[in-house]
Amino acid sequence: GDLNGDCMLSPYEACLLSGNSQEVCDCVEEGGNLDTCLDEACLQSIATTFVESLSIAQKAWWEDNENDSEKTDIENYIVDNGCDDESKQFTVEIIDISIILDIDAVNVWDEYDIFVNQMSISERAIFEDMLPNRKLWYACAAKKASVKAIELYPNSLLNGKGDAFRHALWNGLTSLLIGSQLAEQLTTAHENKPPQPPNFPFEDKENEMDLFNNEIGRQTASYSSLFTITDNIRIKLNGGFLRYLNSLDLNSRATYNSILIPTNQ
Repeated sequence: GDLNGDCMLSPYEACLLSGNSQEVCDCVEEGGNLDTCLDEACLQSIATTFVESLSIAQKAWWEDNENDSEKTDIENYIVDNGCDDESKQFTVEIIDISIILDIDAVNVWDEYDIFVNQMSISERAIFEDMLPNRKLWYACAAKKASVKAIELYPNSLLNGKGDAFRHALWNGLTSLLIGSQLAEQLTTAHENKPPQPPNFPFEDKENEMDLFNNEIGRQTASYSSLFTITDNIRIKLNGGFLRYLNSLDLNSRATYNSILIPTNQ
């Protein structure tokens, strides 16, 4: 440990004894702060070893200038987690789901707390027991379904055809990503929330609509892939296999007269 025989440990010697790399300890010997040197070494390993380990598609995503802000967030995440293999593997999952679903999965993960706070108590209990990658996939499925519904059906996002499409696609994507059984457990539990507003008398009608479309989405996933599920859900909607509520009030909420009708009407 005492390399120079002065009966004292220098920062450099202490660095080596702590198991740090020669690169990091050389940085310390040159006067660098240990934490700063560790961060710099981690960033260097990301730029070389990590990037070199990526697939062609993953590397293309990484080198796309449009993803620079997401790359910075990924680098910070890996650094904050000590540059360990687990954090690097998780970021590969983030890159993959960003490519497959064509969404900003980094932003989805950054909004983790917002997503969790929208869950019912029972849904959250299931979610918190899941592996990190499955949590990511579930959140990304919800985000993709919402973004696509806004794109295709911007005027019927609450209890209308857009809402029906969103629930079906959410369940279809979730089934393909984490399995239909877990998808059913999570999305069914999602409906176990108190009425909003608290005395709203027709919550059951809206829940019935959501649960119906959830089931169609899971069924559609059984013969779809992540690349065909969106089109297949649109086919279901246009064919009248999904359901939405008629006779809504001015806020698009269910009324006494609201009933479920096929989405081709």
